[in-house]
Amino acid sequence: MVAVVVSVSRKAQSGRRSPRRAISADGSIVRREARPVLCRLENISYHGAGLKTFDLFEAGAAVTLHIRYMPPMRASIVWSDDFAAGLQFERPLTAEEMTFLVETFAVPRIEAAA
Repeated sequence: MVAVVVSVSRKAQSGRRSPRRAISADGSIVRREARPVLCRLENISYHGAGLKTFDLFEAGAAVTLHIRYMPPMRASIVWSDDFAAGLQFERPLTAEEMTFLVETFAVPRIEAAA
């Protein structure tokens, strides 16, 4: 007899490839042959990021994300709603890059008083 273990991945549960982590990092987005647009990253995962921006972006647009201390990251806009957008990176972040970003730009957690 063969036992089969079936588990539901986080992707199947949430619709995402990897879990998002809350961060707060200033950066900029550059569209091809355009000036940089300031942005604030609000969350990040190995495969993408959510951000607020001061400009409107079209879904599917190719961009380069610049964050302090990191090399430029090529991405595409997956969704855009007013002045918020979701990015998908061309190359997933490495474990080292993800750890660095989360530790460097972590949003402090405020514990509720008991």
